[in-house]
This record gives sequence, C-alpha cells and structure tokens, in this order.
Amino acid sequence: MKYLNISYCKNITDKSIYEIAESCHSLEFLYIAGLKYINESIAHLSPNIRYLDLAFCHNITNGVISKIARLYSNLEYIDLSGCKNITDVSICDIAHYCQKLEHFDISSCDISDLAIEKIATSSNNLKFLNIQLCGGISENAVKKLNSNIKVKGID
Repeated sequence: MKYLNISYCKNITDKSIYEIAESCHSLEFLYIAGLKYINESIAHLSPNIRYLDLAFCHNITNGVISKIARLYSNLEYIDLSGCKNITDVSICDIAHYCQKLEHFDISSCDISDLAIEKIATSSNNLKFLNIQLCGGISENAVKKLNSNIKVKGID
C-alpha cells in the first residue's frame, strides 16, 4: 500500500500508527490530520514517505518533527498547520534536512522570523509556503524567501 488517508478518524492511537508502520513498508502518502492521540509513532514510518499531513495533530511535538526531518529526507509535502506545539526548532530541522520539500504548510504554528530565514537559506525546491496566522513573522523575513515560492498568509 502506498496511500493511506485516516484523517479525523476518532479512535486512531499511537499504537494504531505503530501497527501501520510495521505492515506498510511501501507507504509514500500518509494523511493523518486531526488525530488527537498520536505522537511518537509517526517517527517509525517507512523512509519512503513523501507526503505527510499532520494538520491539527495537537500532541505532535518538536522532538517528533525533528526526528521526521532526519528520517524522511524524501519529504516533498508536509502539512503541520494547527500543530500548536511546533516551534522554530523543528521547522528549521525540516528546512535543513528535507531538501526535496516543495509544499510546506506551517499555518497557525508558533514560529518566528528565525524559521522563515532558515527556510529562505535551505529550502531550494520549495514552491508553496503557508504561513497564515503565524503572528511572529515579519514582512522583512518573508522578503528573504525565494521569489519563486508562492507564499500564503502575507498581504
């Protein structure tokens, strides 16, 4: 199986994700948005993961995202929108380690200019960046981004 969408399924837990990781070694596309009870398990998925939707997974931490950045260097798409525990630390790790990243949604995350500046210097393949509702970002930091990146969230 290469594609799995279990977004907003109420009873999915970390244990469920561990079981998916154990049995789905070819998984490339995983959509698990809105899962309340997951955290560490997502760092045990197939290294083939290219698309990862973690939007509104409120228990996801910087530590887990930093592990993902190091383990899944093939990521092309990641959605971390609404992940309230995510800060500059893990965003900088994603920008540094995931050089194939094209789509990055960090809307409603607690990030600052530091993360945007790291994205500007590291994410050469990025085509889309969503920074809506990220109050800690200045217009000056956004100006440092490559002009080829479609940025959503700055007027």
